[in-house]
Amino acid sequence: RCALCTAGTHYRLDGKCETCPSNPAALIAMLVVAIFLACLGGYVLGQKKFNMAFLSIGVDYVQVLALFAGSDIRWPSWMLRLFQILSLFNFNVDITAPECLVPDLPFGSKWAAMMSLPLIIGGLLGVMWLSKILYKCICKKKHRWRELNTHASRIIATFTLLYYYMYLSLTRTALRIIKCEPVVPADGFLYTDFTDLSCDGGLCRCGVGLQAELLSPAILGLIVYTLGYPLFILIILKLYKNRIKEDQLLRAAGIGDDRKTTTSSEVYSVRKRWHKLYYHFKPGKTYWIFIIVNRKMWIAFAGLMFRGSPGFQLAFVLMILIASYVLQ
Repeated sequence: RCALCTAGTHYRLDGKCETCPSNPAALIAMLVVAIFLACLGGYVLGQKKFNMAFLSIGVDYVQVLALFAGSDIRWPSWMLRLFQILSLFNFNVDITAPECLVPDLPFGSKWAAMMSLPLIIGGLLGVMWLSKILYKCICKKKHRWRELNTHASRIIATFTLLYYYMYLSLTRTALRIIKCEPVVPADGFLYTDFTDLSCDGGLCRCGVGLQAELLSPAILGLIVYTLGYPLFILIILKLYKNRIKEDQLLRAAGIGDDRKTTTSSEVYSVRKRWHKLYYHFKPGKTYWIFIIVNRKMWIAFAGLMFRGSPGFQLAFVLMILIASYVLQ
């Protein structure tokens, strides 16, 4: 594998040196715009009562396919390129080749930016929330907090949906710091799959230097992002179990989209705020979102930790998919 790539002309992607794109700044700008449009689009589609089930299934499928770009397999060049493009659905910053724009970009900064993505998206949604409050206050002359804050639940629902899409990438990014393996030929030490100028010869040894500095934040990220999200889902589904089931029955009957056709204001509030977690499923089967999130977690684990053994990696992912299919 490559330690360091030629600065300015090549960048590192999935352990290999790739030629820099002709305009890396445009790619980064497109990624930033895509994140903003994802926030805006998620909110607008939520207002239009658009059924996101088919979109979620498609995104899940594409995200799993994109993981195979990092597998140590001799894919046809067109297929490998397709996998790399699809990795944009995993919010993969590496595909935009930031090192080509900033050759001395530290890996720690890039890693921190990726792990901060939920905070960045939360901030963008917070700006949208505040902007709409100011619009209602200034243009519509509304001053009661209940009238000003009616859109807060949809903001929360949008963040919940976008976090679901980020989950696979956040888990994989946190695991990159923990993954250690020997080089070939072995020298008695373990190394990470990322490189950095601050490491001796570019290869970062586990237990010292950059890897040791990022280990605690990575473990915290796994606890908060990877384990915290499924736990959060279970808490919400348990806390609002009866109201969620009532709302699902209303949805099956084609009603409950406003306060006039719902059974109570509490049920309506639950729908507005948390429906992204359960509206794909039948009444009484809301727990299935927890199974899906766990499937994403194990696929992310296999996609990174077993990268050096492609046969075992693909077999493990196939086992997860078949098990999920049987359970469904």
